[in-house]
Amino acid sequence: MSGERNTNRALGNFTIFFGLTIITLGIYPMYFWVSRLKQQNTPLGQILAQARRGGDG
Repeated sequence: MSGERNTNRALGNFTIFFGLTIITLGIYPMYFWVSRLKQQNTPLGQILAQARRGGDG
C-alpha cells in the first residue's frame, strides 16, 4: 500500500510540474513579445513627436 501511495504522489507531483511548465512556456513568449513591442514603440513615439514639432532638437 505504501508503495502505491508514493507512486500516486509522484505522479501527482509530476502532473502539477508538467502543467505549470506548459503554462509558463505559454506565458513567457507573450510577455517577451509585449515587452519588446513596448521597447520598440517608445523610441518611435519620440521620433513621431519630434517630427511633428518640426524635426530639429
